[in-house]
Parts: sequence; C-alpha cells; structure tokens
Amino acid sequence: MPENYIITLECSKDALGELIATGLERHATITKVEAVTKEEPQPETRQPVTHQLKLAIPAQTKAKKQPKSGYQKKITGWQIYQIAIDAFHPQKQFTSRDLTKECHRAGYEIGPSAAAGHLTRLCRAGVTKKIGGGPEVGYLYSVNAVVTPTELKWRIKNGRQANT
Repeated sequence: MPENYIITLECSKDALGELIATGLERHATITKVEAVTKEEPQPETRQPVTHQLKLAIPAQTKAKKQPKSGYQKKITGWQIYQIAIDAFHPQKQFTSRDLTKECHRAGYEIGPSAAAGHLTRLCRAGVTKKIGGGPEVGYLYSVNAVVTPTELKWRIKNGRQANT
C-alpha cells in the first residue's frame, strides 16, 4: 500500500487555479481549502518619553548629621567632665593623658587626642581652664567650675558667655 503524505501549500488564488489545472487533481485529493488572512503585526505602543527635572534647592535650616548605622559615641563631653571632676577637683592639675588614663579606669575607650579635644571645648565653655604647659610638653588643666549637664550643654553651645 502506498504511503500518503499531507502537504500544506500556501499560495495565491491564481496559483491555486494553475496547480489544479496542471493535474494536481490527478495525483492528489484536495481535502481542505481555507483562506489565510495575514495579520499585520501591530506596532508596539510606546509610552511618551517624559523627562523629569530635579532641582537641588538648598534647605533653609541645617539638616542634622545622621550617625552611621550601628555607631555609638564612645564617650560624651558630660562623661569626660564628670570624670575630671571626680579625679581632679578641687585644684588638681592634669593633662589630657592623665584624663585619658582616668577614662580607661572608668571603663571608657578614648585616646589622648580625643580627651584633648574635649578639654579644649570645656575650656571654651569656661568649666575647665588651661593653667600652663605648652605644645611640646602638653598643656596643664584644672577644673574651674562645677555645673549641671543642662548648663554645660548651654555653655558649650554659647561659648564663654556664662559667668564663672
């Protein structure tokens, strides 16, 4: 028995007429004829291009600096001041290195340059005073006044405006 094949041809109406006229019907049976409608691809709908203009407008007030995540101050100015009062008041002389050693004894992690920075700020606020020394040998300090935390914060913010 001969094998049969199903062949699908796509052609125009005129070509189909010619194929049938040339004897296609003698050797094959046409089982299905359907018109093919070609759909033209629809162009993609494009979104209109919009440009956003971002202007940098300076803020009217200073934004507070956000601390790094996970960062905590090792010691505050008030804590340093309290340690200085406890260890060196009344009228004892000390250097930033002495204050650093006292902070280590109290359990705080601080270096001599950080202690010197805090002492400079406390001198400007008028609660400690520089009584001697120099840049080569180190400065000598003493506790000048005992104040509350609120007053210390105010003095540091406003400088030496408070009466001591």
